[in-house]
Amino acid sequence: MAASRTVIVGHDGSPTSDLALAWALNYAGRFEASVRVIRGWSISTAPRPASMTGGYVPPIEEFAAAVLADLEADGARVVAEWGAGVE
Repeated sequence: MAASRTVIVGHDGSPTSDLALAWALNYAGRFEASVRVIRGWSISTAPRPASMTGGYVPPIEEFAAAVLADLEADGARVVAEWGAGVE
């Protein structure tokens, strides 16, 4: 049974993290590995969910969804150029 291989790379939306993601995709492609892209965040650094208005603070799941949407958008061009296998 072959071991599952995963390359983990952080992405913060910067051009430098685009380079890190491209490197990870290239590296993973050579070893038939998948790529997992991660982003650290807190309530104060997360993008604001659309439902956040006035004094309403949405549940944490909506902040997490907003972070994920930003991460997917930020990495889409790099992923399209370098390949699939991203989790």
